[in-house]
Amino acid sequence: MIIQKLQKLLICSTNYSNIINLKIETLDNPGWNFEGFLDNNKSFQKRPYKLDFNTGTNYVEDAEVWFLSQMLGEVYDSAGDPTKLLDMLDIFLSWINDEPIDWKNDNHLVKDNYLLNWVQRWFLSKCDGDWEHGYGVSIEYSKETGWYVYFNLLYTSMYGYVFKKKNKKGKKKWLTFEVNENSFIGRGDSSKLEEILQTFHDWVEENVINWEVLNGLEYNEEYQRIEKLDKKISL
Repeated sequence: MIIQKLQKLLICSTNYSNIINLKIETLDNPGWNFEGFLDNNKSFQKRPYKLDFNTGTNYVEDAEVWFLSQMLGEVYDSAGDPTKLLDMLDIFLSWINDEPIDWKNDNHLVKDNYLLNWVQRWFLSKCDGDWEHGYGVSIEYSKETGWYVYFNLLYTSMYGYVFKKKNKKGKKKWLTFEVNENSFIGRGDSSKLEEILQTFHDWVEENVINWEVLNGLEYNEEYQRIEKLDKKISL
């Protein structure tokens, strides 16, 4: 699973101490952007900064279906339409581990990464032509502060709901939440990304009984439109 791989990458391997920051955020066009800030390291300099995406180029675009990946100095930068979050992170992990990238097998990404796919769908379900231009999702990691996860709740079904969760604080392990009617914010050490996302997921599912978008996404015209376009293009 992508989350476990990310956490393992940051926690267990001293070889990747050159990962300074990771940043995932939504775009208002709409879409996702991922940035990996890396220390100057010769092992990364040897790898291609343009990633083939099944077409001999690092850029694919057709209407609302698009994907981009590149190295900008010491920053790995990737962006894509609202359905490309899993692809973005999976490709980054393959690249940084110097492993072959499986361009064709998207089914296992959805099956093995329920939480991230749920987050992707949650964001897409809010995209109505207006909401995504002022609000969105942000997931960040830094060596100094650990994980920071932000969901904007304005004009969503979760606006105004009460949140009850105890914080966990220690010298090396911590997990805190700050939730009001406008936003959900989770912070934690390098091992807590999964728990933060799972907490938000459970809070939404427990409080919104008639979750017509997440449990019946076929009613979301925006998702249907992009999904149909996505099937026409082999990415």
